[in-house]
Amino acid sequence: MRSLQFFLFDEASLQHFFLSNPFLFLFVSFHLITN
Repeated sequence: MRSLQFFLFDEASLQHFFLSNPFLFLFVSFHLITN
């Protein structure tokens, strides 16, 4: 959960990172949903 807060804190750069890594975006999304 602490890592999730860090992600939300830096949403702008995280969005840019996910746009260049769509597979990782899907992986993280699945991980968050299953938790």
